[in-house]
Order: sequence, then C-alpha cells, then structure tokens
Amino acid sequence: GLGIISNINAEAVLNLNSFGGRINHGIQIPNLNLTILQTIHMSNNKPESIHIDLFTTDKCFPDGLGSRVFTQQVKTASEMGFEYIDLMAARSDYFVGYYVWPKFGFDVGISLSEIEQKMTPSDKKDIIKLEYLANWLKKNNIDPRGEIPISTIYACKAGDRFIGQELWKKYGEAMNMTFDLTPGSLSMRILESYINLKSKKDNIDPSEFLKIDYSKYKSLDLECYLEKGGNSQTVLDSVIHNVKNYENGAIERIYRKPETRGKF
Repeated sequence: GLGIISNINAEAVLNLNSFGGRINHGIQIPNLNLTILQTIHMSNNKPESIHIDLFTTDKCFPDGLGSRVFTQQVKTASEMGFEYIDLMAARSDYFVGYYVWPKFGFDVGISLSEIEQKMTPSDKKDIIKLEYLANWLKKNNIDPRGEIPISTIYACKAGDRFIGQELWKKYGEAMNMTFDLTPGSLSMRILESYINLKSKKDNIDPSEFLKIDYSKYKSLDLECYLEKGGNSQTVLDSVIHNVKNYENGAIERIYRKPETRGKF
C-alpha cells in the first residue's frame, strides 16, 4: 500500500519476519511519522488474511494520504487473493479507529443495548436519536433487538445528519472489525463510495484517486500548526477547514487543552 507515497521525499524502514505461516510486516517512515505494523496470514502457501496490528500517523500527516495508503493496500490485497483484513479498531485519547475504520468499510455486529447502557437520563437528545435509529431499522425490516452490522448503523440518516454515526462516535468502543476483500462485497462498495465522495470534494475523477502527487499537499490539522507553527495563510486555511468539518472534534480538543487554548 506504500506505492502511493513513492513520490514523497521520505525514508522508510522495513522489517520482515516469517514463521508458522505468518509474516510480520513493519514499515516506519520517520519523515512522515507513519507507522504500519501488520501480520500476513498464509494457508497452504496461499494468501488468507492480513491483520493490521498498528496504523498510526502524526498530526501533521498530509490530509487524505492515510486513506489512499489503505485504499492501495485493499486493491493490492484483493488482487493477490487475500480474503479479508482485520484489526482492533481502538478508542482512546489518541486513537479514533473505532469511529473512522467503519467509514472505510470495516464491519462488526453490535447491539443497540451496548449504546443504550451508556446513556443517562440527562442524555435526552441522544435517547431521541437512539429511538429514531430503532424505528429506522424497523422500517428497513431489521430487528433493533438483534445484532446489527455497524455498516447498517452508519447508514441511518435524518436529513443531512448521520444519526447512527453520531451515536457511535459518542458511545462506541474499541472492537475487532473486518474488511471483506471479496470483489463486490459490502466492504468494497463502502470504500468505493468513500473514494467517490472524496474525489468529488477534491474535484478529481475517482480513477485519479490513487494518482495524486502528495508531495504538494499539506496538513490542515489546526492542532499541528498551533504546536509546530505555520504561516498566517496555512493557519487560516486550517481554521476554515476545521470550522467546516467541526464534527472531527479538533476545535473542541483545542479548547480543552490549556497549552493550545491560549494560542487559538
């Protein structure tokens, strides 16, 4: 998946270890602060699955590059005959995989009761959202009391708001998730929809999604600029970007941290 960054000035460190039908694969690119650790599983010398042990980037990592690295990996792995990619979609102050990976097509079954149990009587707006989600599932002939794919939860929409995604972002938790590499699978269709949406925003044809020269791209992470500095125009561009995309929580995090609140 790292062919996409071959045109960026970065030095990579690659580590490989093979044993018992597994290949431990680690890549570190210090200049980009990108680390990917994977375990490749083989069965009878044939590709079976890829487990992502770690996929981390720095705050100043070029926007959109991570999704392109993953998309290239999916394309290559599917063509090689791998069946699926799985990972632990983590949640912490640093990791947001539990919320982000489903947007790329990773799936897992969850129960609405897992969300409901974390609510309190004071969470009135969220209780209404959960009721809306349950009714939406019923209208689509899905039993809200059973196990529901996170992909289905993410599809629930009211107007221009994705109610299921809002609930999972607030109440979701770390979970093992799987991406089905079978051509035409739901995972592949979700990723394709994501690519089409991002391509439309970037005003490019979807076929050009993996052909961008990312050495010309810059990060729009406001926290990065507040911590590491930047010229007035890049900071202004970052402010505009984060205000438009307020749901990413960057503005809230900045105000929550004393060390960045005073700089904003």
